[in-house]
Amino acid sequence: NEDHRQYGRRDTLTRYPDTHGIKQLRAMVCWTCPKRPDNESCNRWAPNRQCPTGYTMCQTIHKINTLTGMTLLVHKRCALPSECSMEMVGCHSTNIPGIQDCISCCNYAYCNEHAASNQTAVVQYSILASSGSPAQTNLTSTNTMIHISVKIVSCAIWYIASYLFFAEGR
Repeated sequence: NEDHRQYGRRDTLTRYPDTHGIKQLRAMVCWTCPKRPDNESCNRWAPNRQCPTGYTMCQTIHKINTLTGMTLLVHKRCALPSECSMEMVGCHSTNIPGIQDCISCCNYAYCNEHAASNQTAVVQYSILASSGSPAQTNLTSTNTMIHISVKIVSCAIWYIASYLFFAEGR
């Protein structure tokens, strides 16, 4: 039983006990919590369980009120690689005005400790990797960062253009 994990512990590898002098790597382990009111309570609540087979990503969904900047909920879980595509990762408006979901994904043990609250933090906290060679992994991560960076720049340009348009009308 590994429920003795302390809040804030940062393991990069989770291992079986040493057997015949060989340490064997085990399945992915992520911070997991169902819909908690904030990131700290989520991490305090999170049980130490390994992810199911095939769930090689850690995902954090941070629901935010964009008008106040307040956290509405944090949900962390193990995820399939298909649930962490470039289209999924990022800050997205919901069907409720003024509410957005910031979704970040990463691929090493306990990597989803933090909850992204904006597009820049999503880039910082997300490490997306494809299965395959290290070259493919690096290319995928680079392409993901470029894709997310383009979203950020587009938003910044729109904001500046809106500001200039409305400032001119005064």
